[in-house]
Amino acid sequence: MRYLPVRLQKKGRGASPRRKLKRRYILITPYVLLGAIILIILFSTVVKKSSQKQSVPIPSAVSGTIPYVIEIKPTAPQKGDIIGVDVRGISPEELSYQWIVNDIEIAGANSRTFSEPVNKGARLKVRITFKGKAESYISKEVIVKNTPPEILSAKLSPNGPKKGDTIKVTVDAPDRDGDSVSFKYEWFKNGEPITGKDADTLDDVVFSRGDKISVSIKPFDGEEYGRTINVYEVIANSPPVIKEGKSSLDNGVYTLTLNGHDPDGDTLTYSLKQAPKGIEINPSTGMITWRPRPEDAGVHNILVSAADGHGGEVQAGFSISIK
Repeated sequence: MRYLPVRLQKKGRGASPRRKLKRRYILITPYVLLGAIILIILFSTVVKKSSQKQSVPIPSAVSGTIPYVIEIKPTAPQKGDIIGVDVRGISPEELSYQWIVNDIEIAGANSRTFSEPVNKGARLKVRITFKGKAESYISKEVIVKNTPPEILSAKLSPNGPKKGDTIKVTVDAPDRDGDSVSFKYEWFKNGEPITGKDADTLDDVVFSRGDKISVSIKPFDGEEYGRTINVYEVIANSPPVIKEGKSSLDNGVYTLTLNGHDPDGDTLTYSLKQAPKGIEINPSTGMITWRPRPEDAGVHNILVSAADGHGGEVQAGFSISIK
């Protein structure tokens, strides 16, 4: 510390009161400055320590208060999840664990992860203990939440439905919690909703070849809806149908009428696949004509085909008896 040089004067004449006051002021000033500096240093130290104490995370625990974070993850587990504990502030190798379900310690559940089956609504927590020490701490409790139902598969039957078919959807959606699962159905034809159809079966609906029939399925377990899925089928071509009609033999000419029908309204083309020599068929009408010879007497088998031009074909066999 530096002292300002002060010249002391003897008592007596020549030292006025003003000069005496000025010299005292000069002598006192260094002490005042020194005190102010000390006060500033002390105040700064107190503020710094206070700030450091407030920045330390101090979670509550069973045995007291510690600067560690104990957290179960996921924080909202579902049945079947692998659950773990995250401890921050200390190495996991220095700890031992005990998992607790509904306030009951689970035998053998002593690792950082917990994979034992627990049901929806179970209360889960974990106790950590410092190895070699008696102190232990328990995490906050988490509750196993409901698992929404999930559709594993869904399909429409029959495969490749045709005009006039009844279409049914079959769904496989087991619930992880064992809850009963219901389904909400919505049917569509070519992207447009089909009014009044909300069951697993679709009937009494007019289809045409090429129509896209789809259904959206949403599962519900009584608490939550699961993810909606969609399945569809395209209405396939319907093959023709032919039946034997009337036959006659007039003036030596045998005729057989075929009754052909196509569910899709397609025009049919007829042909003979197997027939005696001389038999003819009209490709448009399916009328069969034959002028048999005397040696043709007997029973003859013929095979007729009807095609709709869209990949649909039907073959039918008939017998002709000539006397």
